[in-house]
Amino acid sequence: MVYRVRCNAASTAALIVIAAMVWSIGGCRQRPTEQARPAADNPAGNRADTATDSVSGDLTREHAAALIGEGIDHAKGGNLDAAIATFERACDAYPTYAPAHAQLGIALCLKGDRQRAVDELRTATILDPMYASAHANLGMALLSNGDPQGAVDSARAALAIERDLIPAMMTLSVALTDLGDHEAAIQPLRNVLKLRPDNDDVRSRFLAACIAAGKAADAVSELEAVASVRLNDVDVRVKLSQAYVAAGDFEQAISAARSGIEMDRFAVDAHLALSDALRESGRVEGALDAARMAGRLDQDDPRPHFAIGKLYVMLGRLDDAMEEYSVLRRLKRSMALNLLAAIRAAQATPSEEDKPQDES
Repeated sequence: MVYRVRCNAASTAALIVIAAMVWSIGGCRQRPTEQARPAADNPAGNRADTATDSVSGDLTREHAAALIGEGIDHAKGGNLDAAIATFERACDAYPTYAPAHAQLGIALCLKGDRQRAVDELRTATILDPMYASAHANLGMALLSNGDPQGAVDSARAALAIERDLIPAMMTLSVALTDLGDHEAAIQPLRNVLKLRPDNDDVRSRFLAACIAAGKAADAVSELEAVASVRLNDVDVRVKLSQAYVAAGDFEQAISAARSGIEMDRFAVDAHLALSDALRESGRVEGALDAARMAGRLDQDDPRPHFAIGKLYVMLGRLDDAMEEYSVLRRLKRSMALNLLAAIRAAQATPSEEDKPQDES
């Protein structure tokens, strides 16, 4: 049964890539002091020879910047194909203009063309080595393309230029997690929380990183401090309960979950946290009651049914567990299959009554 915060590296990376790149696509960096560079110095590939030599660098850059603005409007409107085409025109208009390649790379990554995205973003960093957000977005593209070490290098390059660049910190943390360095993944998230103390998604990732690194006490300290300020925040109590469970302090976990329920008795997550804490403390019947309450509060949420099913398995009530499996097949197939595997494993394990007795 799983209600502790978990970090799926692949899906997390994808989410961060999308979230951070959308943020960046609306924040195109343009350098008014940048001077035109000769096309021969351009690493952008075969578009370099499309620049019109008769147009001055400033005018060409101005045209490229206008196209970038047009492309951003397309991207904000959800038309990535038009955005990509427009950014390509910007690159054609001024092949050595780093923001054009950076924006094209972002759009390509969001479209799923990851290798081209990497190529364009790398071009942007070559054209402008001090372009921090291009390094950060290159890291995200590398991460989504299965190169976590490259992502670490790019994120660190971005942070060396702009130390408070949040997308770079997030990319660094996820990439380090992908590489199995869970302890190192904690600090970038701690730095983000200093800048965005109210970001609950980052706090969830911080909790997951601490648990993965075997440092649940760090998560407890962080969440206790937050709870002392956010006195009526149910989500903080839920996370604090999860952190206490990971730290092995089940009584405190139960207390934190019940505190969340007192704040909002309709909070499904708080009831599930209570169920998890009770189960870990060995109070399986109490855990079952808490999970049932969560199920009554939201009948379409698959998590209570999964919890109830796993608790039935623990209690040896496999027929009841199969009923929860039937419900889960409609709500969430992956959970249903997970529960079915647990049921089959229990069926294959002989009970104490079925084990041969030693008659000696």
